[in-house]
Amino acid sequence: MELLRKRHGNSLNELGSFYMHKATATMTVQGDACDETSLHPIWKQSFACFERGIDVFQSTHDNVNVALLTANCGRLMRGFARSMSSSDGKLQAKECDAYKKAIEYYQKALDLLGKANKSKRLRAVSPTGVNVSELKESVTWELSTTYFTLACLLQEATPLELMERDQVEKTIADYMNRAVQVLDLQASSARLPIYQYRAATAHHRLASMYHNLLRDSANEHRSKQLRLLAESHYQKAKHHFVPDEHPLEFLRIQLEQVALCEFLMQGAPLRATKNLIDALDHLVACLPALVAIQRRFKEADSEAEAFEKEALKLTQLFIARLQFTLLGLNKALSSLKKKSKEDTVKQLKADYASSLRLAVGADKSVDPLIDFVSALVQTSSILKTH
Repeated sequence: MELLRKRHGNSLNELGSFYMHKATATMTVQGDACDETSLHPIWKQSFACFERGIDVFQSTHDNVNVALLTANCGRLMRGFARSMSSSDGKLQAKECDAYKKAIEYYQKALDLLGKANKSKRLRAVSPTGVNVSELKESVTWELSTTYFTLACLLQEATPLELMERDQVEKTIADYMNRAVQVLDLQASSARLPIYQYRAATAHHRLASMYHNLLRDSANEHRSKQLRLLAESHYQKAKHHFVPDEHPLEFLRIQLEQVALCEFLMQGAPLRATKNLIDALDHLVACLPALVAIQRRFKEADSEAEAFEKEALKLTQLFIARLQFTLLGLNKALSSLKKKSKEDTVKQLKADYASSLRLAVGADKSVDPLIDFVSALVQTSSILKTH
């Protein structure tokens, strides 16, 4: 009898998955022309099957399969949320509610797996063939993805009619942090690289958000808090974006930090000098990323064109910010008129003159820029010790 119930539960899960995939496929094929109302009956059929399947597995005390179907309800809610997205890109209240419901289902699925583990009923593979470890990893990843997706939607299409701006900022930060916190970044799992990329992207988005808020802030105390938050998240993002593996992302973060230093330069000469030195330090730290970009330029692959286009844009921006920083340091240190800095000023003048001849053009050679930045490492080190 119990075996028949489990077969019945599995059949309901398969039927629910069939309807869910049917709705998703319809959305994919029809795109913007897809009618939201025509999908509702299919979503309802899918959800009804999953709910009935959950009831069946609960009657057999099979927490693993209850967790599986509960997670499928979460996946269904994510699809349902996407089907309700508006053509103008603005986040709708019902879309937001569906994502929140998905989060509840995923969290409930993880709680069920946790309870099964504590009661020692959790096996590597359940009696019905579910790989428990893979299920837990999959549910964790989808929960993280839901948090991340909702945070991105709030950030890119801020629904000010749904909540106040301050509340939006707090909610974005909360969801982004949760998207990272649910992941095990210390595990030796095969998923670790995508976990690290998710963590880096989440921290980068938060850093950029606080950076932009800082530029609009007129309150000194709030500005200080926003600066500290931006710097903290930039550091965390760089920790996970290894320059050798993700050179463009690493370079982009460093350039944003240079822009932050330039914004903070406003004020007394000594404050400006410190921020210029920090900016140069960020630029010099790009050396491993530039080396990785040069290596990728020499490797032809299917993604080479898109990579080269973005890399050329970023390296040209890098050169422009490098020239600006060297010129600013020349002016700032020359105005101090200290004999102890005369040699450094002479070197900076020579470096600035040399930087005006830098370019990364059609030949896509980054070698001259790499050599130049390598030579700047010592100058940057000297400036930090003064």
